[in-house]
Formats: sequence, structure tokens, C-alpha cells
Amino acid sequence: MKKIKILLLAVIVIFATNFSFSQKGSKAQMSQKKQFGIENRIPDLNDQQKEQIKKERTVFMSDILPIKNQLKEKQAHLNTLQTAKNVDMKAVNKTIDEISALRTDIIKRRALFRQKIRSTLTDEQRIYYDTHFANHKSKMHNKMQKRCTSMK
Repeated sequence: MKKIKILLLAVIVIFATNFSFSQKGSKAQMSQKKQFGIENRIPDLNDQQKEQIKKERTVFMSDILPIKNQLKEKQAHLNTLQTAKNVDMKAVNKTIDEISALRTDIIKRRALFRQKIRSTLTDEQRIYYDTHFANHKSKMHNKMQKRCTSMK
């Protein structure tokens, strides 16, 4: 009787696991639904516009990566400074200023990138871009802040 219960439990677990995976769909189906890159989501882009957007994104990402790496290093350094036994506030404030400068640089480069994208678009595409993508990061940031404050 014990063997039958274990076997029945195993069948139920296998069935439930298989059922939950089948609900999500295959990776190919998921990737078809989610087309990453704004050049795949802005309506009526021609091939030249798509290539220009891809090129601009590649340049932007290659410019921003070293800055993001520096930012992570500064944040780790700030954490080290703030958790030391004797905190040097001058060093803490200097590192905070350096972090702020890096963030400002990223924001300025992102703004330039957005303007380059906008310059490749028609008026109708630009309206779509402005309403759907231009402030995406700030919208996501605001949602996260609301969640964090609601948890307190």
C-alpha cells in the first residue's frame, strides 16, 4: 500500500510539473512574443531606420558600459568606506560626488541617444516613441519607488 501511495504521489508531481511548464510555452514562442529592441517595436520603420537605430544603440551601449563599471566600483568603494570602523566622511562625500558625476554622465548620454533615435523617425513614429519609450526608465524607477515606500 505504501508503494502505491509513493507511486501515485510521484505521478501527480510529474503531471503537475509538466502541466506548469506547458503553460509557459516554448522559448521560441516566448522570443516571438517579446521582440527586444525598439527598432522591432516602433511601427512602420523602414530598413534604413532600423539599421540606424541598431547602430546608435551599439555605440551608446559601448560608451556606457565602462561608465557603468566605474559606477559599480565607486558604489562598492562607498560601501567599504561607510562600513569601516572609523568612517572618513571626507572620503565618503568625495565618493558620493564621483558617483553623482558618473550618473549625470550616463543620463546625459542617454538623452543624446534618445535624440539621435528621434531624429531618424517620422513625426508619427516620433509620437509613438515619445509616448512608449522615451521615459521608460523613469517610469520603471517611479514604480519601484512606489513599491519600496508601500512596503515600509
